[in-house]
Amino acid sequence: MSRLFRLLLGTLGCFLFVIVMASAEETASTSETVEQHLITLPVKFVNQEGRPVGDVEVSPWALRSSQGHGQWNDERTGYPVPEQVKSDANGMVEVQYPFYANPKEHVLTTQVTLSVDHPEYVFKSHQNINVPYEEDEPFLVELEKGVTVEIEPIENGKPTDLKALHCLWSDGRSWLSGASPTVTQQGTLRIPPLSEGKSQVLLVRLDGEHATHFSPIDTVEGKAGEVVKHRLELLPAVRITGRLSDNVPRPIHNGRVCVSTLPEKHHLHSVDWWSWSPIAEDGKFVIERWPATQPIQVTALCDHYIARSGDTPSGIEPRDPDPYWRPQTFQPSQFSEELLIEMQPMVR
Repeated sequence: MSRLFRLLLGTLGCFLFVIVMASAEETASTSETVEQHLITLPVKFVNQEGRPVGDVEVSPWALRSSQGHGQWNDERTGYPVPEQVKSDANGMVEVQYPFYANPKEHVLTTQVTLSVDHPEYVFKSHQNINVPYEEDEPFLVELEKGVTVEIEPIENGKPTDLKALHCLWSDGRSWLSGASPTVTQQGTLRIPPLSEGKSQVLLVRLDGEHATHFSPIDTVEGKAGEVVKHRLELLPAVRITGRLSDNVPRPIHNGRVCVSTLPEKHHLHSVDWWSWSPIAEDGKFVIERWPATQPIQVTALCDHYIARSGDTPSGIEPRDPDPYWRPQTFQPSQFSEELLIEMQPMVR
């Protein structure tokens, strides 16, 4: 190696060392001087004609950083999840978010996720805003006019009483506190605007905290601005019994079974119904109330055993959405029989 080459290599090494040290000092200085604090983000809501929309309910609920995207964690950020705020007559609202998503490790917040709700517009469960936002004008959110769906509940072929009816629809808004359809003069249930295209709806009749009747989970479809009328027939809930396979020694300890409905298409926002039940020592369980028309996905767990993965049932798209695990599935035609849940031992 020539003397000149060694000299150049040594100079380059020193140069890189200085750069790395300067960068490290800058990071350390930043982390030492910038403490956790809240930043205010101005947001403006307008309709598709550009006019401001007031009374938009806005809830920051998730943050993104280099460590991923997840719900706002008050213990990690040091700040509680903010109260819901409403836009003023000019469509303006101020949203606050923490400078650090993880202050202990000085991990910066890079995105804020908002829930955006207004009864005349399509619900936005994931309005993502990249931060820091450094524009002079407020961040602009355009609200969309959606499809108005009116549900006519029927029972035994006739219009039925609307009392104690609970409606679920697939954009996530129906899970919000206070969200409910509007009862029209014609005796139908008007759902807040849904996104253009396909959505799903489900009606449930409640007796206190217990479901007594279910409609099928039906798909509705329409274009923005349309009013879609749809009939849903309520049917009595069914009782489902089942047991664990005989390879699980009795008595069963700490047994639980979890069940859910089966979405037909995984790319379609779907309405889901869930339930669970303890497993008795003899390996038997009961799901007291289930939608009579809906296939059921079942998974089970007890000490030292877990349910085997089931096969993808016919009619499901895509055919193989998850190659690692899936519940065992049963069709409504099997509900009159005792369901057998095949189990396998867990590794000890």
